[in-house]
Formats: sequence, C-alpha cells, structure tokens
Amino acid sequence: MSFCVKGACNVSYSGSTPLVQAKGFGGLPERVEREAGERVPFDIFEKEKLPLALREAPNMPMPLHSMASLFARGADALDCRTFGLDIGEQMTHP
Repeated sequence: MSFCVKGACNVSYSGSTPLVQAKGFGGLPERVEREAGERVPFDIFEKEKLPLALREAPNMPMPLHSMASLFARGADALDCRTFGLDIGEQMTHP
C-alpha cells in the first residue's frame, strides 16, 4: 500500500524491511574520508550499526533506511546539500 502526505509519497511494506545492495552507496565512504577525514566514515557507519567493511562487499544486502541515513549523515558531515546527487552522478551502472 502506498500513500502521500503533503506531496511526499511513502511505501508501506507490511512490516518487512526493504533491502538494497551495499553498492548503492557508491563512493560515499571515500568522498567523506577525503573531505572530512579518515575517522568520519567510521562514525557515520557506526551510527547506523553498519560495518565500514560493507564497501568491500558491494552485493551485501542492507536496509534501505540505513542507506538513506548514510547519505543524510554524509551530507551533514560535508555540509553539502547535493551530496547524494553528486555521488549518484559519479556512479556507473553496468
């Protein structure tokens, strides 16, 4: 079932957790490390209870909400409103 509130659409999955592959965060850890320091990616992933080792396991499933939170935390760490768009622009899809 899906519903919209004030123009923002959400999808309900009847209690299940939607999963995505870790490769969806693309160059997020590398960019955050390069621009904010080597400790910051660890902190961002730790706050989501995810191991930074996920960047070495691109096909590993992870919760969609955690993926979105990684992008939000990365944007906050770099004070960059277009962070997610920037990462997506650099990604290639085979």
